Amino acid sequence: MPAEETPGGSLSPSCQKAVAAVSGGAATGMATTTTAPAAPAAAPPAQPVIVMSPREEMMVMRQSCGPDYQAYCPGVRIMGGAALQCLMANSGRLSGGCKSALAQFERRQ
Repeated sequence: MPAEETPGGSLSPSCQKAVAAVSGGAATGMATTTTAPAAPAAAPPAQPVIVMSPREEMMVMRQSCGPDYQAYCPGVRIMGGAALQCLMANSGRLSGGCKSALAQFERRQ
């Protein structure tokens, strides 16, 4: 039997909520519960994006971020940006030299 023909009293409160949610609260004879809309979340701070050529990426990895890469991103492919993303995900733990090198290539979104 479709939900519109089912008397609201024969469903449990949790089923009534589920049916109301699926049908947009338009089910006949169903009590619906409304809640105040949540306050919009604050926009997250702009995440830095590292933009560099493959040659620059290798240079930074070899000269400035090698130990950090080995410590926090072992096994992550260096070329193609995956290692840079891993390093940025661990930015709070990076050495000063690695942070400085990455900052030279940083661009805000």
